[in-house]
Amino acid sequence: MPRLPHVIHAHFADAAAVAGIAEARFGVAFIYTPHALGIDKRAQGIACDGLEARIAAERAAIAGAAGIVVSTRDEAERQVGGYGVAAEARIHRLAPGVPRAEPAAAGATTIADRLVDWFDRPELPIVLAIARPVAKKNLAGLLRAYAGDPALQARANLVILAGQHDHAAGEERAVLAELHALAADPALAGRVALPARHDPADVAALYARAAQGA
Repeated sequence: MPRLPHVIHAHFADAAAVAGIAEARFGVAFIYTPHALGIDKRAQGIACDGLEARIAAERAAIAGAAGIVVSTRDEAERQVGGYGVAAEARIHRLAPGVPRAEPAAAGATTIADRLVDWFDRPELPIVLAIARPVAKKNLAGLLRAYAGDPALQARANLVILAGQHDHAAGEERAVLAELHALAADPALAGRVALPARHDPADVAALYARAAQGA
């Protein structure tokens, strides 16, 4: 690179390990945002391979980061504090939020404007899910729950943004195939939207549409 970045922001401990190597080589400090900390999983009795190694990596990330960015007081005090590393002065708590997106250009349409392409009753409120099409996000569980609730179907349509379908591979492709198979149920015709592609303007518009509620 012609110019080094001022800082590296690492999410999860494996990214922090890479950031630590970059810092040693290039002198670029890194900040760390932890997610789904292993110490909590251990406290809850959740057994998984490599848990202790994960906790050790998280402890190293907390110790090595120039700053630690979290979103809640619980993360700042109880979770990060549970690793026994002096980090209080380096923790920065930023409340969660969604930045305002620029409105779509004049004349441009979004998925929210084209719900009639999917729904028999596009005027109904929407249940909106936005997630990667991987099993742990349980989008198929959401679709099954919706399919099993005729009263909800009568009150709201379901929109699932599950990544860019043409970029899916492996597990993502399998999850998308399951979603499409579930949505193909004739009983759900005109009630479920699974757009194959979307952009930031679509996401912003759908959030605004969902926020309208009933």
